Amino acid sequence: MTYSKALNILMLSFNFTEQDLKKSYRSLSKKYHPDNFITDEEKRIAHEKMCEINEAHAVLKQIKANPNSYQEDRKVNINEYREELIRKIYKFLLPSENDEYYIYLALYNFKISNIIALFEKRLTENIYISVEPKLMDNEYMKATNAIKKQFRKLQQRFYTDNKIDATKVTEPLEYNCSLKAFYKQLLMIDKKYGLKAQISQRLTKEIEEYKAVPDYNTFITALSFIKNSYYEKIVSNATLLKAYKQDENNLEIARLILQMHKQIREYIKQYHYLKNQIISLESTISTIDDIEIEFKYLELKNNLVFATNLDEIFKKLNTLKNSIRHYELQSTYQRVRAI
Repeated sequence: MTYSKALNILMLSFNFTEQDLKKSYRSLSKKYHPDNFITDEEKRIAHEKMCEINEAHAVLKQIKANPNSYQEDRKVNINEYREELIRKIYKFLLPSENDEYYIYLALYNFKISNIIALFEKRLTENIYISVEPKLMDNEYMKATNAIKKQFRKLQQRFYTDNKIDATKVTEPLEYNCSLKAFYKQLLMIDKKYGLKAQISQRLTKEIEEYKAVPDYNTFITALSFIKNSYYEKIVSNATLLKAYKQDENNLEIARLILQMHKQIREYIKQYHYLKNQIISLESTISTIDDIEIEFKYLELKNNLVFATNLDEIFKKLNTLKNSIRHYELQSTYQRVRAI
């Protein structure tokens, strides 16, 4: 294995230290260990990669032990090393202008293209003059740092646009990747910490206090339905989302949440009214010798436990009361007739 190839595999510069070598080797070994993969094909590829990493580590370790080794190889492959650096720096670009995020990221793509073009020009300005490895590494570090600076600006703008609190984001971002890959990381952050996630968390928190209410578990499904209906009103309405961006304590959002509270309180009130009404009928049902009425009563009790729509329960309760009244009138008529 050539010296320059070993450097590229372990992602090291010409002036690497023993500490750099150990750190890079540990990191790559951990990343490409076959036990980290599931399928046989993935394990095979990981094994091949580990063989390359081990060979590259052995080559560079030998050079540190004997600096005069690979001296000729280092002279021969200086241009190869330069081409490798140029290829590595190009990984920061988007694959094509047809990329789904290209329009949004066009400005950053242009800035990064300029950085890469300048880097390439400096390394290939005069093809007949060999550029020293130390200078190449210095230019490479300047270019990658400039690109990462653009990524951080993009991250800051993205967080601002989506009202994401950077102090709450615990996931580390990888800056040493393409613009497309970096933006995908931002999208994952937005999914967890963005506006829609904030609204969902806020509305979820609003119903936490109702867990202390008796019989909460019997109408948790209904409460979730109420919460989700208001969540949909917010996230599907562009005007509300815009208002939320401007001020998270916006009156329109507050009004919707107050409506939700009112609906939940009304639901709890109706639920307990129905429960008391059904319980009060139990003594009456016990004196009625009518299997159809008894069946309706049992069905009503079961429906209340799993109720998501109390209007249906009200209808069934009224139907049952009418059946009881009809039964009582019929029984009274038969007794009078018998006398």
